[in-house]
Amino acid sequence: MKMKHTFAAALTLGSLSLAGCPQLSPPFDASGNYGGDFAVGAGDLELIEGCGMLLTLEQDVAGLPLANGRVTGSVTLSFGCVLPEDLALLASGGGAGLAALGAGGLEAGVASLLNLPAIEVTGVLLPDGALELNTPDLLETCASGDCVKIALFGKGTDSDGDGRMDWFDGTFGGTLGSNLGGLPILGEFETSAID
Repeated sequence: MKMKHTFAAALTLGSLSLAGCPQLSPPFDASGNYGGDFAVGAGDLELIEGCGMLLTLEQDVAGLPLANGRVTGSVTLSFGCVLPEDLALLASGGGAGLAALGAGGLEAGVASLLNLPAIEVTGVLLPDGALELNTPDLLETCASGDCVKIALFGKGTDSDGDGRMDWFDGTFGGTLGSNLGGLPILGEFETSAID
């Protein structure tokens, strides 16, 4: 019985000491919406560039130490940049632009090809501002056409000192499912707060 009380006291003291440890706290709140661009490829070999990315993130910075760095949210990727500018403009106009070409029935198909559904991600914001996000099933095989896996690794920045993340950029990788199987994707991204 004495061992149980000693162990409980040690846990309580440990929790109290961690609560006052600023180096274990996240440097800012990553909650918010972030928009920007991504490029597929690396360095001088960019196969696709200027595609749109939208991040929606939530974080409980008031939570217990170590749990307060947990981040959840979603990533939406748009591949409209792979189309020639004129065709991308028509596709972004939806039904009106495509109907003008006599292809009104294609509007849903084109939109679904260019914009992936929101991809749910979870991750952690580290005390140095590093933010890692990924789909929960990242290591499972991606065999079906609707399978999407992604991991983002980057650095968040609070440029104005208000306690909220303003920028998040870095690298990403993953697998996009298709009828041909999983297609690997690797690239870089830059986003900034949009609200």
